[in-house]
Amino acid sequence: MIKLVCNFYIKLYIHLFNLIIILNYRTMKKTNSNFSYFNSLVSLVLDGEASQEERKIFDHYLATSSECRKNYEVEKSFRNLIRIGVRPTSAPQDFAHQIRMNVI
Repeated sequence: MIKLVCNFYIKLYIHLFNLIIILNYRTMKKTNSNFSYFNSLVSLVLDGEASQEERKIFDHYLATSSECRKNYEVEKSFRNLIRIGVRPTSAPQDFAHQIRMNVI
């Protein structure tokens, strides 16, 4: 039962994270005509492969656009999640009881 609950929460977290990425993508695409260029810069910066000139351009985007900062933070968080892996945690012992009480 606990493993099932953990799997449910992991899947829910992944779906919510994907939704945030999609919503962020749509917002940036509407507000920033250089969206795909910025995304390529994000990848280069996070992979440690950006040149000095690319890094300056990237820093300019971050300094001038809250949407770019948001997109960068989401991508960085997602990569960290992949790097460390999602580890299931144990649900409280009375978790099933709490759910039943809220459903009934």
